Amino acid sequence: MSGKEDFDRQFVKDEIALLREKISEYVSIITQTERLCVGASGALAAFLLTTMETSDFSARLAVASIPIFIMILGWLRTYSIASIVLDIVEYIECAENEVLSNEKIGFQRNHRQKHSNRAAAVSSSAALFWIISLLASFVLFVLVATRVL
Repeated sequence: MSGKEDFDRQFVKDEIALLREKISEYVSIITQTERLCVGASGALAAFLLTTMETSDFSARLAVASIPIFIMILGWLRTYSIASIVLDIVEYIECAENEVLSNEKIGFQRNHRQKHSNRAAAVSSSAALFWIISLLASFVLFVLVATRVL
């Protein structure tokens, strides 16, 4: 092997290690964002349900929409971060295919071949989380805006 090939292999090895750390970091950010959005929206809605005294419908409507905006912004943030993670995963798989000669090694490419349904399950569960969270926020919005409770 030439010095250039050695450098290329070391570069890919170091880069993949760094990218795997980034994936872990991004997944942690997604989880934190989900938790914070649900907590903030729920706490704000509960506070509004128990303390809002105004009879001005437009004021109630404006204030009651805040939890929905929190959830929408959280979804947008996690969606954009998840897109970055998927790009990194595809890059790692491409690098593994390019650099590794043994088809039995390389987590990313082997994982995709053996567990292709898992990625779909993770995406589906994330989508379901945000759909349910947004629906709950909308229900709370209606309750707060109309002062049902």
